[in-house]
Amino acid sequence: MAPQYSEIVDLLIDGARYNDAEDVQSALDQGADINSQDEQGRSAAHMAAANGHVDLLQNLIDRGATVNLANIEGNTPLHWACVNNQNAAVRVLMQAGANASALNTHENTPVDEALLREYQKLVDTINEFSSKSGAGGNTNCTTEGGAEIDDVPDDAEEVAGEEGDDEDELMGGDREEGRID
Repeated sequence: MAPQYSEIVDLLIDGARYNDAEDVQSALDQGADINSQDEQGRSAAHMAAANGHVDLLQNLIDRGATVNLANIEGNTPLHWACVNNQNAAVRVLMQAGANASALNTHENTPVDEALLREYQKLVDTINEFSSKSGAGGNTNCTTEGGAEIDDVPDDAEEVAGEEGDDEDELMGGDREEGRID
């Protein structure tokens, strides 16, 4: 019996989550759209980015994965890479044109998510791509409050807003070993 479409989508997304290129290829061979989303709006690119599977992430992008695809919480793959401190994934996504100013439903940008967790290296990586774009004050690299990345205070809570937000609530998913499901 042929698998149902939802099973094929699950195969694609789980394959990306667990860095199983064969499952990803199998799902695509069976007709899954590269940008398929599950009931929470998660895509293969979300999973590869969140878990730092950069070779698979690059492969997905090369095959047409949308780098700014948002889940039901408004989080893009760049949000998830920032939440999970995946600098190499941030680099791949920024190189592919990810929007560092995309707002999720909590009105946080990927930069805000990195700052909330004090992941300054991620902010530096995003800033590196901002300066490479040739625009000194590139509005694609601002915090939710509009501050240029270079102007962000060292105290992340001052920029990010409310203290005590639950990470699971912010990212709209469960956690296993510090990674997004």
